[in-house]
Amino acid sequence: MDGDIYVVPYFPDLVKHIITTGSNPLHRRLGKHPRIIEFKGEHDGGLLLEYAINGSWESYLQETQLPIREKIRIAKETAEGVAHAHQSNILICDIHVRNILLDAEFHVKLCDFQGRLLSPDGEILTSGGASENAESFMPRCDKEFADVKTDLFALGSTIYHIITGHRPFPQYDTIDDEAKFEELYREGHYPPLDTGVGGDVVWNCWGAKYESAGEVVNDLKLLEQVP
Repeated sequence: MDGDIYVVPYFPDLVKHIITTGSNPLHRRLGKHPRIIEFKGEHDGGLLLEYAINGSWESYLQETQLPIREKIRIAKETAEGVAHAHQSNILICDIHVRNILLDAEFHVKLCDFQGRLLSPDGEILTSGGASENAESFMPRCDKEFADVKTDLFALGSTIYHIITGHRPFPQYDTIDDEAKFEELYREGHYPPLDTGVGGDVVWNCWGAKYESAGEVVNDLKLLEQVP
């Protein structure tokens, strides 16, 4: 299993089948894609996945200063992975920098798929129970509801984190201050970000202006070309 990673199921008290019934069907549906960690099969009750040698973007970000153009590339590749998931009828429901891995060439590999597999007409076929953290949670009346736009809202928060090096509103705790995040977002209060470094893209994600992750990819490609 050189070059692969073996994921063993872990079940906290009263929780069963998160990995075996949540991740496995999603990984199978995702198939092989350059922005998705490769699923290589099952092994002794766990999952055998591709090994991303450079670890998580979250850890890498803490140790390395990157030029803005590289950060925009990482954001674009993240959006490419999200676009592929959506095209595969999968809602990720937990888009976050901790789920962005880097391969040997420092390209993005999205991982930890515990979201929802949908039928072509939108019926939930499999749900792994994933949900966004407070800084990535789009305010809605039904907190169990998820769709493309709730994923894109979370993608906006993730791109903000990639560009700035910190999550939105770092002064607030994502658990203890969950209600504060919801209040700010419901009132349309978002942290500022210059348009030249992706601010428009992030704001369009937060403002539900995009219909698809592919539109996010296209705007980031244009931004990537700016001298």
